[in-house]
Amino acid sequence: MAALRSGAVRSRWQTAVVFGVSERSVGSWWRAYRAGGREALAVQRKACPESPFVAWSP
Repeated sequence: MAALRSGAVRSRWQTAVVFGVSERSVGSWWRAYRAGGREALAVQRKACPESPFVAWSP
């Protein structure tokens, strides 16, 4: 978001091109940043549900 705030990029589209993501992702990042600051942008991994295809040994 620093790129948008600093003026290094001028639009969500340009930001998306620079970072190699979709404009939708940039919009999501921007909303999260406005709502909760840098902490809101921290990667939060979701726990995977246990797969029924996990290999087991007899």
